[in-house]
Amino acid sequence: MQIIDKTLRKLGRHSLVFATAAADDDELLRSIEDSAASNSLTLEETPDYAQLAGFWEKVEQDLKSDPKWFDFA
Repeated sequence: MQIIDKTLRKLGRHSLVFATAAADDDELLRSIEDSAASNSLTLEETPDYAQLAGFWEKVEQDLKSDPKWFDFA
């Protein structure tokens, strides 16, 4: 933190200016942006408990099948 304080004192009234990033016509970025625009989540007032219990059961089975994990129950 002291290094930052010393640097800022040396700068005095000067301000730092950062260049804006140039738009990149990248295939991966376009795909991510298109995917993000098309994905919309809908939150339910009450969750599907059966689906949640089924998912969690699969997680527990997966953990128990891994010999590196311990069963704490």
